[in-house]
Amino acid sequence: DRCAAAEARAEAWRAATSKSKQREAQLLAMVDEARREASDAHDRRRRAASAAAVSQNGTEAANAYSRLRQQMLNANNMNPQLRKKILEKRRPNKSVTVTQRQLRDFRAMLVADGLHVLKHSTSGKAVKRRLRLTDSGNDLYWVMPDGHAAKNTQLFPLAECLEVRAAHDVDPDSKGNKLVCGTKTLRRSMEAKNWALAFSFIYTSRTIDIQLPTPEETKVALRYCKALVQEARAKALRQLLQQDDHRDDDRDDGQLLFSSPPPSSPPPDSAFPVANGATFARSPRAF
Repeated sequence: DRCAAAEARAEAWRAATSKSKQREAQLLAMVDEARREASDAHDRRRRAASAAAVSQNGTEAANAYSRLRQQMLNANNMNPQLRKKILEKRRPNKSVTVTQRQLRDFRAMLVADGLHVLKHSTSGKAVKRRLRLTDSGNDLYWVMPDGHAAKNTQLFPLAECLEVRAAHDVDPDSKGNKLVCGTKTLRRSMEAKNWALAFSFIYTSRTIDIQLPTPEETKVALRYCKALVQEARAKALRQLLQQDDHRDDDRDDGQLLFSSPPPSSPPPDSAFPVANGATFARSPRAF
């Protein structure tokens, strides 16, 4: 009889433990989903605020540029040669259309040969480099002009690039009423007369600032690089959504398998590490 009673108690304990694990898994899934939703909401709010600021700053910068240009053209002490030069130097506004075939060719060129550019650094110097893509087409990296490996072998994923910004675009980090363009590196390293020749890849912790020989090459390369970044970010977002769908399917399957009601009386506190405020190892996932 004592053996039978002990076995019954052990069976009850095993059932309670199983239900506790089920409850813990459900709570973990709920917390993970709540964190992901909060992170998504924060990211959407940040993108909306950034887009609004860029739009406002872009309008203000265009108006300021027009006023300055008009004042310079109307100045009495301006000679005809300088006035003609200012009239000829306009901001590029001609749109560039990129087809899928052109984008594939540009990506293949970056993988096979690379783009010959001037790389601007925070020290104020510019050196010749070749900007290339890995064989997968997902990461940027540097090589020397002759094709040998550069000292910096770091990879820069396209999917993590926040923006591809032309040197004449307004810097959204401008403070106060003073609007500046480009990046800190370009403003330190490049002369203002070459603003039409450069653009930057903006990452969270740094920028990749490059300069090309002519405005036409810069305009086309800028459009191609923007398309590459948009494509890589869209691909990463699709993969993330697919992972979320698989996780939702797994959670639904788990709820179907463990659909029994919770016990009438809770098991001991030690069976609920979630209720004791334990720290989760999972981190919120953001787009």
